[in-house]
Amino acid sequence: MLANVLRLGEQSLEAPISAMLILAVSSPELAAEVRVVNTLIGTVVGVAFSLVVPVSIPNVRATDRVRRLTRSQATLMDEVALSLADRAPHPEEVKAWLAWTDEIARDIDEAYVAVQAVEDSRRLNPRALVAAKVHPGLRAAIDRLDRCLAAERALLLVIGREAPSPASVDDSSRSELRRAFAVVLDDLANALRAFGDLINAEYGRRLDDVDELLTRTLDLVHETRAVLTELILLDVDPRQQTDLWMLQSSVLAAVEQILQQLDLEQSERSSEAWLDRPRFLTLPIGGRGSSDPSP
Repeated sequence: MLANVLRLGEQSLEAPISAMLILAVSSPELAAEVRVVNTLIGTVVGVAFSLVVPVSIPNVRATDRVRRLTRSQATLMDEVALSLADRAPHPEEVKAWLAWTDEIARDIDEAYVAVQAVEDSRRLNPRALVAAKVHPGLRAAIDRLDRCLAAERALLLVIGREAPSPASVDDSSRSELRRAFAVVLDDLANALRAFGDLINAEYGRRLDDVDELLTRTLDLVHETRAVLTELILLDVDPRQQTDLWMLQSSVLAAVEQILQQLDLEQSERSSEAWLDRPRFLTLPIGGRGSSDPSP
């Protein structure tokens, strides 16, 4: 009960072990006093040592983890786009892509661990007074990338389920649709890379590049949305080409889910910890005229 009250966590067993050791000796009162004094001395020495020689805060390591996530997802989209631009993907390729998403999922878990390490290292650490507090923003970015990965998995499942087999006839409608998908996924990969560069600039303390990279990311998102609009307008008759129409709609829905996570103009951006700086909220983006700030 004492261990739970003190929230000792993994050290919870130390409380009953100490009690057993104290009760096992001939003078439990003296043993209890010595045990308590030793614990207090060790605590004071540990706190004092951490103040004199504080541990480093692994901001750079966590930021690099998050950026690598964007690079991995962008490379995956590049591979899919390259295949679709040339031919219908083989079932083995789709399986390999899905296995790739499993590796990215493990990278996401490792990124969360790295961000948690940043948060833990700031506790009772004098360096936290001068080091940037980046873990809330990095965690928000990982959440976005996690949702992107879920949409990418759905996209690959749709491609694997709905796309024709390599032995089937690839008519002009399918070829046109495949090439259009390839263009969209290529633009999507570029948007993911820009998002990673933005994260690296924001938390790598290259603040002079943040506004430029934010604009670049949003421009790429808008460009991808423009290509999506053209793809929607492709002449696919849902009554005569049901499979193509379903494939088109499913792919567009999955891509739109990814774009929503990369589009930092979405209304929820003001609640994201890593976008709460005024320079983000007042930056005119996408050719829109800047409006007077609200009082």
